[in-house]
Formats: sequence, C-alpha cells, structure tokens
Amino acid sequence: MRRVRQTLSYNICMNHIYNILKEIRPDSDFEHSDDYIEDYLLDSFDVLKFISQLEQIYKIKFLPEDIVSGNFCNIEKIVGLLGNYGVQLQGE
Repeated sequence: MRRVRQTLSYNICMNHIYNILKEIRPDSDFEHSDDYIEDYLLDSFDVLKFISQLEQIYKIKFLPEDIVSGNFCNIEKIVGLLGNYGVQLQGE
C-alpha cells in the first residue's frame, strides 16, 4: 500500500469527491444519499472508474482488500478510506 501524507481542506476534498462522482453520473444526487450503491447511483463499473480517479488525484494505490462497496457507499466512508491512505483533512 502506498501511503502519502497530504493535508487538504475538508471542503476541498469533499468538492473533489463530489465532482468526480458527478463526472461519472451527472444526473445522480450524491449529496442526499446515504448509500450510493443501494440507491443505484453507482454500479460496479462506476466504482472502478471512481477508484481510478481517486488514485490519480491523491497519488495513492488502494489495496485489493479495500476495494469493496462498503468503502465507497457514501462520502463519509470515502473520506475515512482516504484518511487510511494518508490524506489528512483540516477542519473535519
């Protein structure tokens, strides 16, 4: 696992995440969903695209065991996972 220590504003990180999600599925309302998978906002191909984008933006590489739907089902889980990979957020 590649860990990179980065400190970002919480709002900037949230905006990055929502922008990536909206690029993948422009018509979906991610901000009002507690579970992107169960609410059918993302399918498995979308999750793979999303993971690829996160890895590029944050210069990380997710371990295979972290690539499970539960880690990408909502903004809180995604931010928590990024924290596990060294992305620190100011203002949380």
